[in-house]
Amino acid sequence: MIGIKLEPYNIQIISEFFELFKTPWELFDYKKVYEVIITDEIQIDFEAKLIIFLHRKRDSNQNISQRKCDHQPALIHCNEVTFPIYTGIRVINNGSPLINDVNTGEYIGSYCYDRGRTILHIGYDFFEETRYLITNGQPPQYACFPALDIHIANLRNWILQAGAQLIEIPPIANGSNFFACLTHDVDFSGIRNHKFDHTFAGFLYRALVGSLIKFVKGRYSLKMLARNWIAVAKLPFIQLGLLQDFWTTFKQYRAIEQELPSTFFFVPFKNRSGKTESGTAPIVRAVKYEVTQYKLDIAQLLEANCEIGVHGIDSWIDTEKGKEEINKICTLTGHSDLGVRMHWLYFGHDSPEKLEQAGYVFDSTCGFNEMIGYKSGTAQVYKPLRVKQLLELPMHIMDTALFYPDRMNLTFSEGINAIKVLIKKAADNGGVLTINWHDRSIAPERFWDDVYSHTLYELKNQRARFLTAGAVVNWFRKRRKIIFNQVSNNGLPSKVKLTGLDVDAIDGMFLRIYFPTKQKSPDTFHKHAILTYQDILLGRQNEIDILLKNT
Repeated sequence: MIGIKLEPYNIQIISEFFELFKTPWELFDYKKVYEVIITDEIQIDFEAKLIIFLHRKRDSNQNISQRKCDHQPALIHCNEVTFPIYTGIRVINNGSPLINDVNTGEYIGSYCYDRGRTILHIGYDFFEETRYLITNGQPPQYACFPALDIHIANLRNWILQAGAQLIEIPPIANGSNFFACLTHDVDFSGIRNHKFDHTFAGFLYRALVGSLIKFVKGRYSLKMLARNWIAVAKLPFIQLGLLQDFWTTFKQYRAIEQELPSTFFFVPFKNRSGKTESGTAPIVRAVKYEVTQYKLDIAQLLEANCEIGVHGIDSWIDTEKGKEEINKICTLTGHSDLGVRMHWLYFGHDSPEKLEQAGYVFDSTCGFNEMIGYKSGTAQVYKPLRVKQLLELPMHIMDTALFYPDRMNLTFSEGINAIKVLIKKAADNGGVLTINWHDRSIAPERFWDDVYSHTLYELKNQRARFLTAGAVVNWFRKRRKIIFNQVSNNGLPSKVKLTGLDVDAIDGMFLRIYFPTKQKSPDTFHKHAILTYQDILLGRQNEIDILLKNT
């Protein structure tokens, strides 16, 4: 059990951190004995196997000097991993070095041993970092860092290195390394909807001229160039309804994904550009299709175990408009528990509350337009502050971010390599990797279907478990409902009772019990712990008792 003694503390932020690092914890009680204590009270002599002193803003210790990040994160290095700190760091001048500032070389973390205790001095507050990440998000240039997941991994490693008992419910399902969520924003759904407008003109230029330029530069093959020119030749027949519209791609996606489930986000209203915080959104944001004309396609997608969500226009800024948008899609699908992703990723600080008030059960807007990576610093589903039930499914990979000229502008091979990096991080940390491949991206003139197919192959190869957006959010919601109730015996934990269990065997949720081997040499504490553990599958029952071996 972890005891938290921080004054003043924000219980909501601490609670959210431990919903992501699903392990037993409670606010410190002097009557109890803890194996791990996290505190900011340097002068008090605690008894525990591991004591972590967080040097926060109110510290005045003479061995600590504060250095703010001045709106630029400090890059620090710990456990062979580099990651950013956004809310300020403190230089620590005592103890053996554990964490260092990459740029200055100064130490902002140290460790020492005293009377069988491991004592850490950490020059930043990972709880405050949690608040910053899930509220503000990271800037695009730091998108590559799963910063919040790294904070969790560090704490886990420190606990095990100190020889303390640790149990957790990992953010993965039995037999897999992570979840994969395939999603598609339906922005066009047919080139017939565009009668010589800017979208139509843009397609002609990119298919005829743009693809020729890419062919000359070696970025397109001759086959792709020919396919684009043939697509242009078919346009008159498509506009007359004599040939199938190549921008209506629902069947093509099902052919590529086969048995894999995916989620399609449909815009509920035609010709609505929506609002911004300062006025009206650009007219080009409005879609040209009427969602009701795809009622049969939607029914077929639902029958194929896919999911339909709302590609919102004004839900992020106007609760009443949000209700109108969700009701439109509810009527088409017959489903009431819907999620949303905002069109063009429009979002504001109070958007989570507005979405919850409109009736959405999850949002999947948190992601970058211009980069791939971790805007909120995590691959886990989390709950934004100030909402009661709404959960956020972060988006990590978007096709247009990879290949648009004014964004990352990658070649296909470079895009595949960039995707592989994030897949590897997902396999290392668990959680869910959310991918957004737009409806027209596997059609002319983009032809990003080969990259998408390769992505699916890599996901399978790294043992991803595929779920729709709603299903993976529901999995994490079940995990959040589980409560640890620990029973102590003479100060030593002997049994842990889990309550709030509402999981089935098919969920593959499990409890992991670690049996740490404490490092023999003090000089090795900064290395990764040697992990041995036992996994216990959880099923549908009211509660379960787990006996622990004392270490």
